[in-house]
Amino acid sequence: MKSYAANEIRNVALVGHGGAGKTTLGEAILFSTKSTQRLGRVDDDTSNFDFEPEEQKRKTSIYAATGHVEWKKNKINILDTSGNGNFLVDTRIALDAADAAVVVVSANDGVQVYTERTWAMCDELGLPRCVLISKLDRERAEFQRALDDVRETLSTKAVALQLPIGQEADFAGVVDLLSMKALRFSGEGREVKEGEIPADMVDAAKKAREALLEAIASADDALVEKYLEAGTLTDEEARQGLVTGVRRQAVVPVLAAAPGVCVGIQPLLDFIVDCFPAPTDRPAWKGTAGDQPAERSADPAAPVAAYVWKTCSSDIGRLSLMRVLSGKLTGDATLISVNHDSKERLGQLYVLQGKARDQVAEAFAGDIVAVAKLKTTKTGDTLADERALFALPKPAIPAPLITYALQPKSKGDEDKLAVKLNEIIDSDVAIKVSHDAQSKAILIGGTGQLHIEATVDRLHRMGVEVDLLPPKIPYLETIKGTAKNVEGKHKKQTGGRGQFGVCYIDISPLPRGSGFEFEDAIVGGSVPRQFIPAIEKGMRTRMAKGVVAGYRVTDVKVRLFDGKYHDVDSDSRSFEIAGSKGFQAAFKLAKPCLLEPIMKIQVTCPDDCMGDVIGDLNQRRGRVEGMESTGKDQVIRAHVPMSETLKYSSDLRSMTGGRGSFTLEFSHYDELPSNLMDRVVAEAKVAAEEEE
Repeated sequence: MKSYAANEIRNVALVGHGGAGKTTLGEAILFSTKSTQRLGRVDDDTSNFDFEPEEQKRKTSIYAATGHVEWKKNKINILDTSGNGNFLVDTRIALDAADAAVVVVSANDGVQVYTERTWAMCDELGLPRCVLISKLDRERAEFQRALDDVRETLSTKAVALQLPIGQEADFAGVVDLLSMKALRFSGEGREVKEGEIPADMVDAAKKAREALLEAIASADDALVEKYLEAGTLTDEEARQGLVTGVRRQAVVPVLAAAPGVCVGIQPLLDFIVDCFPAPTDRPAWKGTAGDQPAERSADPAAPVAAYVWKTCSSDIGRLSLMRVLSGKLTGDATLISVNHDSKERLGQLYVLQGKARDQVAEAFAGDIVAVAKLKTTKTGDTLADERALFALPKPAIPAPLITYALQPKSKGDEDKLAVKLNEIIDSDVAIKVSHDAQSKAILIGGTGQLHIEATVDRLHRMGVEVDLLPPKIPYLETIKGTAKNVEGKHKKQTGGRGQFGVCYIDISPLPRGSGFEFEDAIVGGSVPRQFIPAIEKGMRTRMAKGVVAGYRVTDVKVRLFDGKYHDVDSDSRSFEIAGSKGFQAAFKLAKPCLLEPIMKIQVTCPDDCMGDVIGDLNQRRGRVEGMESTGKDQVIRAHVPMSETLKYSSDLRSMTGGRGSFTLEFSHYDELPSNLMDRVVAEAKVAAEEEE
């Protein structure tokens, strides 16, 4: 397959709310350019982009996928991204590989929650974009209503570049407001015929063109003067002004299409090639060279550097998808994996059409290619020439919003599960795996319920069956009172030498976070020196196992002041057991209680949802600390017990219609109310009996 120069490449992300038609648009682009001979469809599992079993099962995009077409001798790399809130981390990382975005908005539904979220991501990255009003062939499809929604919700800079010809089932083409020509489509959408604007649309087209020219002129000071003097712009001024306005993000053109029937695709491709920036038009990449800030432009003559923005599995092993930042990449190159300070020898380069691969000999700055079986390089890493090191910042990965415990269904699958989880982490950086020190459980964290369920499906596909269990809350045990002169005694007499050890202790609480303090107050040799460490060891062992509910004990002080021993029967083991028994007895007499982890939560939600969110936080035993406005949203800061946050992701989505988001981090431990403690202790006893 041929290679393309940097100025012949366009890297375009398709973004928007799930179900708006992004993947259908990608399929229509492939079909209309004859890159594929059959129009792939999500509903019948023939999509080139949604090829993973988890996506086919749910009929929705989960992972970013790539495709490519040639149009007007330029290569357009298409990045089809997820519009589901559970998978926006993957979408955000994919946008690092793009130079522009097509924001897809359904003509039926208008701007939806994750359209706004992905729009904000594009704002953050400074990506030029256009809006495509899709599904104009569907019932209840209204272009003007959707356009008004875009202007009101996303950007006042949005302006129609096209008008639809016909509505719903009669949608047959578009009016191009720059050329003032009607474009009609036939031959499965692959043939475009230019003609005159329908008579009943002439007035509307003229009015819309005036609005377009005014928007174009206002984006350029020189054009403003010409527009005010002449009252119009020449066709060439309008076209050049549109390019300038789009690349400066001063104009957001709105186009019309019905990707499901391939109507309106070619004009969109014309717009992408003519108006969106090539890699050489974008600002230099900002990163580091060693410990110093550095920049790297998309210069094909510069030393090579490439950024890995996605890792996935394939039939030839792990594939690393990379954006060539600078220079020329070849399949035989040896580069430095800068983040790991290790060498990587590249094998064959590929360009991907969904999961299909084509070999390519070289790739220039700006292109997107894949390479198999890199040893240490992972998502977010940069490869560079060892003579000119350069690295982009690693992507920021949010903390998990929901966590479950994983339990293999088959005994002996623990090692296999660990291996497969490592493979998943390589490809999905939003999945976090950890181990609970108390319960010994494997914990898996993600961005939502669907995220976790899709990961479990992947494990099943990899040959590991698991059960999802609610994570065990890491309560702590402590005391509120004191107990004095408590005996711990171990005496056992069988044939031969016996076992004997006695200790007397006082126990008292310590300030929160103090841990454990052991005071040796033995005088007169009532317990020989060599056995005192064994008593402390027995206590620490019991603390790790818990006393009342099986949770680790903390914030207690024990004073060992007396004991008894036998010259023959006493040994370290006897005193270790005596220490454990004494600690248990004293702990139970000293008003034991449980401490629960308290999380610091920050919830961002629309103003009209604030009352519901605060009321819900109060019901979760939360304590609201403050609120502030950020644009149209409210940010609520509060402290909430961890046990009340396990299902908060889905509950908040339900409360806010998907418009809310939140972050969680551990804050401190606080006493669990006694009624809840009784329930936790009872559940722990039942679990212990079942294990026996």
